[in-house]
Amino acid sequence: DEISVLDSVELVDTAPTVATLRVVYSPGIRVVVEESGGVFDQEPYPGQTFVVLLSADETGRWRIASATPEAGETEL
Repeated sequence: DEISVLDSVELVDTAPTVATLRVVYSPGIRVVVEESGGVFDQEPYPGQTFVVLLSADETGRWRIASATPEAGETEL
């Protein structure tokens, strides 16, 4: 697999200890390599949009509380 990329991150909503983000993620290109080392096939993965919920703990450290595919999207 080639490198994955976060294409965009959009702040959707905030509160003092929570934030909601819309994240567009491109998982890159899947490359199938033959035993001899030659490239057999390449297939780009389509980008996918996730809704990510961040939560701050009592020390103010932010953590990912959940990441789910946006409505109509499927899991990778």
